[in-house]
Amino acid sequence: MSRLDDALRSMGGLNLNQGDGLRLIVGFDFGTTYSGIAWVLSNRTKADQIEVINIWPDGPFQVPKAPSVIAYASENKDRRVKEDRWGYSVVPGMSSYLWTKLLLGGNVAPGEYDDPALKEYFGPGLLSLPPGKTAQDICSDYMACLYKYFVGRFQGGTRVNLKITPMEVWITVPAIWTDAAKRRTMEAAKAAGFGSRIFLGDTISVITEPEAAALTILKPRLDSHVLQTASVSYLSSAPLTE
Repeated sequence: MSRLDDALRSMGGLNLNQGDGLRLIVGFDFGTTYSGIAWVLSNRTKADQIEVINIWPDGPFQVPKAPSVIAYASENKDRRVKEDRWGYSVVPGMSSYLWTKLLLGGNVAPGEYDDPALKEYFGPGLLSLPPGKTAQDICSDYMACLYKYFVGRFQGGTRVNLKITPMEVWITVPAIWTDAAKRRTMEAAKAAGFGSRIFLGDTISVITEPEAAALTILKPRLDSHVLQTASVSYLSSAPLTE
């Protein structure tokens, strides 16, 4: 049985609207260059009820993703930065870190991106690590910024109490990633807050980017309750950022 079959069976087996109570289903595309989040409540039955974050701090109007970059306040004291910056809030000249997802995946050959032109364009933080932090640490710090923003957006736009609503998180990962890389991704996301409330029944899973794209193509053939869980399929409606 293929991995896509496994994904469909897993997603189709979720007990939505079957007495298990309300759940919040979250699709999280953590990309090398850009990242995005979408969500849907388990009592929704139509694809157009999926909510996509398209407004970001300091970003342009209505864009579905934010840059996967973080700048630590401790490294930008000369700019009077009082708190960590992320996404569009990171401006040129700041000490920042980007493309860290490639290091998390462990599929970057030494020297593969040691191009002076790349370093000049993106800055010294490209594929770099600050002292005392791992790639997983940086990715988790960035994810924590997204999670905090997502929670604020969700709570400000719905009457659903997130404090008592279980969260079901699906994260897209490259198809070539090893099980170890997938595990590091989930660990980073859980440390950031995604699917971390075990006492509430939160769950977190990964789905490969080709599988997410296939789910989009198959949407018309899926049962309505499977379509609800396919909120992750939004992640392939915009360009996937591997």
